Formats: sequence, structure tokens, C-alpha cells
Amino acid sequence: MKRMSRGCFIWALAVALVGLAGCSPANRVATEDPGTDTHSGGDTDADGDADSDTDGDTDSDTDGDSDAGTDCAQIDFKISTGIADMLIVLDRSNSMNSMADTDADTDTLSLWETMGQALTQVTSEKADKIRFGLLPFPTLFCSGLSDQCDESTTPAVQIGDADAVQKIATAVGPKELGGMGTCGGTPTARTMTSALTYLKGLTDTNSRYVLLATDGAPNCNPMLPCATCTCPQGDCCAASNVLNCIDDQESNKAAKALLEAGIPVYVIGVGNSLDWQQVMNGIADAGGTSQYYPAENATALLQALDQITKTVTDCKFDVGWDTLPQGTSKNPALVNLYCKAAADEPNGSDNVLGLDDGCADGAGWDWVDGDTIKFCTDACQKLKDGGCKVVATTFGCDTVPVE
Repeated sequence: MKRMSRGCFIWALAVALVGLAGCSPANRVATEDPGTDTHSGGDTDADGDADSDTDGDTDSDTDGDSDAGTDCAQIDFKISTGIADMLIVLDRSNSMNSMADTDADTDTLSLWETMGQALTQVTSEKADKIRFGLLPFPTLFCSGLSDQCDESTTPAVQIGDADAVQKIATAVGPKELGGMGTCGGTPTARTMTSALTYLKGLTDTNSRYVLLATDGAPNCNPMLPCATCTCPQGDCCAASNVLNCIDDQESNKAAKALLEAGIPVYVIGVGNSLDWQQVMNGIADAGGTSQYYPAENATALLQALDQITKTVTDCKFDVGWDTLPQGTSKNPALVNLYCKAAADEPNGSDNVLGLDDGCADGAGWDWVDGDTIKFCTDACQKLKDGGCKVVATTFGCDTVPVE
């Protein structure tokens, strides 16, 4: 077997070790021989073979096969997809108090209330696949008199917090129940720079992503020339309006820096963000995700969040050979994967995922390296769409190829 490297993700070994019917040879019938021991068989035990144990094979172990730990008795493990880290960079500027467009399924709410409800639902639903954190902007110290353009430097909810989903729900919920509410301007560029510093400081090996959720135009850059900048309303050289210049170029640079660090940036523009479509697309393109997701109402917002979180689901698995129980086969040619609707669904020919060498077919799985496997394109999409609620694997029987 080739030398194994550690993969990026850990198997969730939930498991009921299921010993299925084995494929080892039957015991041989003992016959008398002229040996020098006190039994029939010509060896030092009583089973008629040439070894010193009593299981009827030709080795010296006691498992009934010829090479301990590699028989076809299956050991079944339920596994989970690789976990991703996603930092939600959330606009809580005063403009988020604008009313959201209504749709058939919702009452009239502000953009902030609509966003809060959607984030609460999606983070709860996806918590088994994504570790969420929350970095709001401007800073939580923002008030009507100060800090209205200050970026947050530390997330309000840390990635990896055991109760991160509940903390996010509280933070984006009603203010009277502990929610942070809205305040100030839109220091998007500097906040994404803070996001990069934070994410680079994480010690886990998970894939990392930024989700920028905003109602459109970044501002709060005092270095922009007020006379020539794009000013959304009024005169940006007026004392009360000087920080309203559109800060698109610095926002693009911040998104590009995240991408260069291996952290793609997804952008959701809520409400009437179509006015700033070019700005939103610029940030998304610089962040490696091509274009932003417009979400003019609650239904569109939920759909966008669901699509993005499906995209970041990882389709690679770490076999973790050294974590398998003693006696389990560690032969990579004796591994099978099963895509199941429920944990109690039996493994069989109707749910086995075949080995797809080089992912040429796309419907199966393949080895990435000595201990990491991946779902190929079609199988990965099925996983992201929820078609594989449980992925199980067995060790010890010949790998089934994709048909």
C-alpha cells in the first residue's frame, strides 16, 4: 500500500460495528497422520492444518482466515462530509432598516429582520456541515454619536463556538432579546480585511469561506476625493456626507486578498441592491465567485443562502486508517462507499457508489491520495442536494467499480 498522508477531514466514526457474514474458507476436516504430536493433523494443534492455532486455516492467528484482519467480514462506519468554516460578514448599517419587498409567503419586514430570520434558519439547518461565525459591521460600539464607520476586528460569534448557531440567532434577532440591531455606515473593505486576519489565525484544516451579506454600497473611506467619487446622493463634499463616497475599489482589493489566501468570497445583495449590481459583482468577482446573489425578498434570500451553503459542502473524506478498530482491513482495494437515505438503510447494490477511476464517469468516487477519497462530480452534487443523508463505508470486501 502506498505511503499514506493525513487528509484534511476526520471521519465521524458513529458506529455500530456491524459484522456481516464473512468470506473466509471453511475449516478443513482433520485426518489422522503419522505425526509426532498427540492428535491428528501433523501439526502442534488439533485442527489438521500446518500451524499452531485452532481455527482451521494456514496461519497462526485465530480469526479463521489466512491473514488476520483482512477477511471479507464487513465493518460499517457512518461518516460525514468534510466540515467547512464560513464567516458571515454582515452589514448592519442604518440602511438595513429599509423595508424589504413583500412576497407571497412573508409579512412586511425590514431588510435587517428579513436577513436575521433567514440566517437563523440556514445556520441551524447547515450546522452539521458548516461551522459558522459572525462578523458584523460597523463595530458593535457604534452609536448615534460615534464609531459609525469603525470596522469590527473580532467576530461577535467565533467559528467553532459550541453554541454558535444560537449566538447568531440571538445577535440577529430582536433587539429587546439581545439582538445587536442596526447602526452607522458600511465599512465593507476594512471589515473584510479584518475577516482575512481572523480566518488566517484559525488552526483547523477546514476549507474557509466568507459570506458578505449587505444591502449594497460600501462607503466609510475618508481618503476618497469627494469631488470626483461616485456619490449615491447629495453632495459628498458636504460635511454631513463626506463619508458616503462609494468605496468599491478598496472592497475589491480586500476580496481579492481573501481569495489569494484561499478564501473565496460569496456576496448576497439584499433589498434594492440592483442599484449597486456592478459594485456587488465586482466584489464577488474579485473574491472568486463570479457574481453576486440578488435577494430582493425573503424567499429569494433563503434560496440564495441555501445555494451558497450547498456550494461550500466538501466532498472529500479522510479515511483515517489509524483510527480504525484493530483487525480492520487497511487494504485500499477492499473499500466500498454507500449513499443512503437513512442510517438504518442496509448497504446493497442499489445504494453502493462505485469506484470511478479518475472520475471519468462522474457518478462514483475516487482516491485523492493514500487516505483521502472524494465524490466525483455527479455524486458530489447528489450529496450537496441532500440525496445522501448518510454516507457509510465498509472495509474488507473487493471494491465495486462504477457501472
